Amino acid sequence: MPMIIYDENEDINLFANKCFVEEIGYTKEEIPNINEWHIKAYPDEHYRNEVKKNWKKLLKDVQAEDELHAKQTVRIRAKNGTYKWYEIHRNVVGAVDVITYNNVDELYKENEQLASYNEQIKMLLSIISHDVRTPLSVLKNMVDSYASLDLSKEEMKEMFSSISLEIDQTFQLINAALLWISSKNETFSFHAEAINLYHFFSGIKENYLAACKEKNIVIKIDADRNINITYDAFILEVVARNIINNAVKFCFENGIIAVTCNQSAGYTDIHIKDDGPGMSKEKINNILLNREDPGKQKDEKKGFGVGLKIINQCLRKYHGEMMIESGINQGTMVTVRIPALHAENIQS
Repeated sequence: MPMIIYDENEDINLFANKCFVEEIGYTKEEIPNINEWHIKAYPDEHYRNEVKKNWKKLLKDVQAEDELHAKQTVRIRAKNGTYKWYEIHRNVVGAVDVITYNNVDELYKENEQLASYNEQIKMLLSIISHDVRTPLSVLKNMVDSYASLDLSKEEMKEMFSSISLEIDQTFQLINAALLWISSKNETFSFHAEAINLYHFFSGIKENYLAACKEKNIVIKIDADRNINITYDAFILEVVARNIINNAVKFCFENGIIAVTCNQSAGYTDIHIKDDGPGMSKEKINNILLNREDPGKQKDEKKGFGVGLKIINQCLRKYHGEMMIESGINQGTMVTVRIPALHAENIQS
């Protein structure tokens, strides 16, 4: 096990064993004192200060208890540039500190993977219990009460239009969830193909004509008919539909949803902007950083943010990026950035 012997009074590393030199890479001459060790092991200044602060507190606590042993788990940069997690044990032996480094990198990564699986389960439960169950309950109530309602043809048309919209939104959320699950489990196969963005969004627009008519919303597609990208069509459709679902849901009556595209040498930006109530910076950060929204109200429209959180994670895994610009009463613009993909950098 890697070990060094440190004289705290003289601030000098007296000895570094063979295992320490072979595994972590530094000789005692390269890390003659604690400050040199900290700079090499923790090159990031913010993390280095955090480690030092925590270690100082640990030593203070053990000294208060008249203990001779302290331990801390840290991420260390080896001389070869790799990073690994170590559990540091400090034992006082006479006038010196004997410090050992237990490699717990594999265990730490397994714990991180377990935490990731727990997040997946949490997300799925959220989708099933909240964002899928609610629209299905609405549909069931509408169907159950249909026979007792005395509806005109126009009212029936409106009701079935609402049912169609609820079903479509639920399907999009389920598709996003399935894509997210398969990407996490490494079972999704990324298939890049040429996509003409004008024709792509023209086709998607057709699916929202009835919903837009109810609120007198217009979807405008302002994209050069010659803009093509190379990307996975299923992922792009799941992403686009979830964004447009939100735009239609929150856009004010008589509003406009604008789809524009800009292409550069390295990437293509797809902008989808609505005339809705907008979002706060906190809500935007909650979506992009996949955080819980503590201020979410019970009467808030169902499904808000969950679909966007999922597609944001999927885009990040499959080469893309999502950005959000918004403000209260200023509408929302969601930008999807797709890089120029080439055969050599396309991975499943």
